[in-house]
Amino acid sequence: MKKIKQIQDLQAITQLVFTAQSQEVQKLNQEQQKLREKLADLAQEEERSQRMIAEDMQLRMTRMDVLWQAWIGEQKSALNLRLAQVSAEKERSLSKLKTAFGRKEVATGLVDQARALKRPAGRDR
Repeated sequence: MKKIKQIQDLQAITQLVFTAQSQEVQKLNQEQQKLREKLADLAQEEERSQRMIAEDMQLRMTRMDVLWQAWIGEQKSALNLRLAQVSAEKERSLSKLKTAFGRKEVATGLVDQARALKRPAGRDR
């Protein structure tokens, strides 16, 4: 009886670890999505600004177009760098999630085995 309780406690702990790790992966997925959306918004802004700059000679004469393009480039670089960092972090987190899932499944199997051994013969159903 005490052994079953210990195994059930182990199962509860492994479930908690799995849930926490799953939430971490979900959080990283959301961060990736936000970064991708920002990159898409920046690309649209760049496209709009290129059209505007092509039509406005004064912007080209004052070299504002060059400054604007430099700023856009810096923003893209920063967002892409952060996206790469988040993606790498997500890969590490997915690895941990797989391990947590395996441990959770093993603990569940141990609880099932312990319960099956505890049942008296002839009471399978």
